[in-house]
Amino acid sequence: MNNEKKLLICSNVTLNPIDIIINEKEKIFDIEIGDFDNIWIQAINTNAKNIFIHCDILNVGQEIRSKFNDNQYCKKIDKFLVEQLFKLKKQAIAKNQNILFSTMSEAIFSNGNFYKNINLITQNFNRFVLKNFQTINLDFLISSVGLKNSFRPSNFYRYSAPYTINFLENLSDCIIKSFTKDHLIKKKVLILDCDNTIWRGILGEDGEENIEYKDTSIGNCFFEVQQSVVNLVKKGVLLCLCTKNNHKDLEKLLKKNLMPINLKNTTIIKANWNDKSENIKEIAKELNLGIDSFIFVDDSNYEISEVRSKLPMLKVFKVPDNTYDYPGFFRNNITNFFNNDNLTKEDKNRVNYYKNEIKRTKHSSKFKDKNKFIDSLELKLKIFSDNQNKNYIKRISQMTQKTNQFNLTTKRYKEQDIKKFLKNKNIKIFTGDVSDKFGDHGKTILVILKKENDFYFIDTFLMSCRVIGRQLEKVFFDSIFKKIKSKKHKIIGTYIQTQKNEQVKGLYKKFGFHMVQEKKNLAEFIFDPSKHVYKCSERKIKVINGK
Repeated sequence: MNNEKKLLICSNVTLNPIDIIINEKEKIFDIEIGDFDNIWIQAINTNAKNIFIHCDILNVGQEIRSKFNDNQYCKKIDKFLVEQLFKLKKQAIAKNQNILFSTMSEAIFSNGNFYKNINLITQNFNRFVLKNFQTINLDFLISSVGLKNSFRPSNFYRYSAPYTINFLENLSDCIIKSFTKDHLIKKKVLILDCDNTIWRGILGEDGEENIEYKDTSIGNCFFEVQQSVVNLVKKGVLLCLCTKNNHKDLEKLLKKNLMPINLKNTTIIKANWNDKSENIKEIAKELNLGIDSFIFVDDSNYEISEVRSKLPMLKVFKVPDNTYDYPGFFRNNITNFFNNDNLTKEDKNRVNYYKNEIKRTKHSSKFKDKNKFIDSLELKLKIFSDNQNKNYIKRISQMTQKTNQFNLTTKRYKEQDIKKFLKNKNIKIFTGDVSDKFGDHGKTILVILKKENDFYFIDTFLMSCRVIGRQLEKVFFDSIFKKIKSKKHKIIGTYIQTQKNEQVKGLYKKFGFHMVQEKKNLAEFIFDPSKHVYKCSERKIKVINGK
């Protein structure tokens, strides 16, 4: 069984037929159900990549229901659980496993005489798992389904299977969402209609004084949706508005800062009477991003159909007919596509990066000669090497996970991998921070070298799409070459073809490397300093060494 696809479900109560339910919804995992009386040993010793653990207060230990009044017994249970959780945390880091817990719920026993003792166990357990693992909030799940609809006492006492099929259906949805959110194609841009999408009413007909976006029951729904949108913007999502409205009217309203959405947190506004599909194409061109990284939300069936028919690669959502369902719909269905809990400095500043890029694009129209345009930007490249990157592990990992176009090998690394690389004396990591007269691009270039005998292998060479076309890659590599220059060491560069990195196929040839071998989707190049002269770039880019 492929451990990457294996999902081990460990529970101290019977959750059957949860494996069947999950597979009927999404057949993406090879599911194994652990023995319900042996969950900790199985969870701690498995090599499965994905583990779901449901440790239920209903059945924490043998005959526990008769011992909840015993304070000492409950303290022993509490101590035992904490010990197992520490072991599991250590194992998850060592084996790079994805572990998901359901939190403990006391809902079923909330009126019992021994509630305080149960509360001690559940609070300590939940505090630990919330801090160290992914979690499913069991209290929220039970309240959503309803206590009577979730729990069936007869099945519990007969078969140790307390939960109903209805509850297991909902639990399965949570498990699938949790384990697949990192595999979803991450979206970068949220495009919203305005009328009846971020407020109730039509701006051009009702006027700004009559549209509803707060202080009414309907208005509060739209206000909450706007707050959710702004929270996404704070996490680096680019917000664009695409609406059939008068641009001046919309800009006038947004300038007043009456709503969470305003001019400052909006990257691009397309307010005109053109087809929305055409406006979305223009947004993609201005941002230099693929439409498959966008999500579009509108209330109109006509607009939804028009966009879907012309842009099938675009993910589209319609505002629910019942406005009161809208905030929950937005949270549960749209925000998952923008999942980014591990924020970097670059994420938080992304709106400014793209606004500055629009300024650069306008500036470029003044030049017919591309080289003169690049020189006019007054580019600066700050280079960090090895341990200078110890505070940027999160960003380095993120670049390997997200960069596709300018990426020679498209190797994906987690933070644990980068930490190991920094400790390895035979691995060198170089990063580049780029800025110009319009602003800061952030950390956008990465090279990872692996030294083996007389060779340096370029394991990773990537650059963010934000700085493609500035000829920075050669200047960056020139600096690396100077740092590692030695006639003893040959440099090996590999190009592994993907659907998105065709543009860098000939990069090493441009750098003066010589091809060693070429296969269907792979080419290998070598530069031998003892035989060839390395030519540096003539580009006017100021290079600074990081500290």
